[in-house]
Amino acid sequence: SSFLCSSVFLFKITSQCSVTLGGSVSIQLMTNASGQQLWCKKKLTSGSINIFSLKKEKVTIQGPYRNRTEFFINNGTLKITKVERNDSGEYTVDVFDPNGILLRTMNVKLDVQGKCLEPSSLPVYSC
Repeated sequence: SSFLCSSVFLFKITSQCSVTLGGSVSIQLMTNASGQQLWCKKKLTSGSINIFSLKKEKVTIQGPYRNRTEFFINNGTLKITKVERNDSGEYTVDVFDPNGILLRTMNVKLDVQGKCLEPSSLPVYSC
């Protein structure tokens, strides 16, 4: 199934997305991230972990997400591949203007379900 998480004109939005273990998920955070600064974090029981940041048109992917995550500036989409069970949880994206003023905060809850599938039968989800 296909979902679209769009929050272009809202200050705070929470969206829910489900994906199969081992699959890929694409989450559209905005229609275009050009000219903005973004910080994406995943909430943990003891704080949070940085997923990616966007500053001056440069995307920096952090830690365990580095080799399986992309952020597309032109359409504001976050893509995570080879989804793992511990990817489940709440992700927070703070969007700032070029002067560092907070424009909005988005929360996306990702629910990883099921058993790992064979690579040839992995579905791709869009949220």
